Amino acid sequence: MDQNSVKAYNAKILLFGEHLINLGSDALSIPYDKFSGRLLSAEASEIRLSSFIEFLKSSNFSFLDADKIAAYNPIKFSSNIPEGYGCGSSGAIVAACYDLFRSDKEEDLTLLKNRFAEMEAFFHGKSSGTDPLVSFFNKAIRFNRDGSIKLLPSFDISLRNYKLLLIDSGQSREGKNLIAWFLHQAKEHNFKSMLTKELVPATRSCIDSLLEKDETKFKENFASISRLQLEHFSKMIPDSIKPLWTAGLQSENLYLKLCGAGGGGFFIGLLKNDAAFELLKGYNTYSLI
Repeated sequence: MDQNSVKAYNAKILLFGEHLINLGSDALSIPYDKFSGRLLSAEASEIRLSSFIEFLKSSNFSFLDADKIAAYNPIKFSSNIPEGYGCGSSGAIVAACYDLFRSDKEEDLTLLKNRFAEMEAFFHGKSSGTDPLVSFFNKAIRFNRDGSIKLLPSFDISLRNYKLLLIDSGQSREGKNLIAWFLHQAKEHNFKSMLTKELVPATRSCIDSLLEKDETKFKENFASISRLQLEHFSKMIPDSIKPLWTAGLQSENLYLKLCGAGGGGFFIGLLKNDAAFELLKGYNTYSLI
């Protein structure tokens, strides 16, 4: 494979809907081209990739070409997508392998999402299929509460008075336990009520106002999500981030929220443009705009 001619599969950032997407809430996920990966020829396939391809062989998925899988030459997934950071590193691998081995040109978003969920189960035990879908199309995607999925090919983040950032917590995380904790908490009456009456509406309004370019409403709802997550999702916020989270809310110059499962990896920040960056000293940040 010629590196210059092989398609790159970008990382994904789940801007809104973390954990809630498992309960049928709206969500918005975008590709992020600062991190990507591609399949390349290799003298020997990587162990992780070889194990995944063996899984694909044994699964006999009807949507994959068994002859292509059986005949593949040694390959590697050359990637700078950080693992355990909520950027969809396994989703990009799934999208790349699906593209390489698929047996048809299916374009139905829901069907593709379900296919990707079956494939990505190898890495996570259970998958929604949303991460590979974003990497596969390299487009922003809105997942609606009614189950419908919409590609947003012209989506862009344009804010006049704020910057959207990725903030590195300095530690990776394993999302399985946090997802299990959230699903357990969501059965508890008071927690479920908070989700239904406060967090889900704020998430939906954040997505709508960002797409409608209503910056005032967007900031208000982002701030609401930040406060709710600090109060109710403390288990998912590492100690390295909590002081920044609290100081940002107190200053009203920086609001933080989870990026994916939480517990480590990246967090998303909304920073007021005229605010000094002193709060962020000591943290690695990446612009989302």
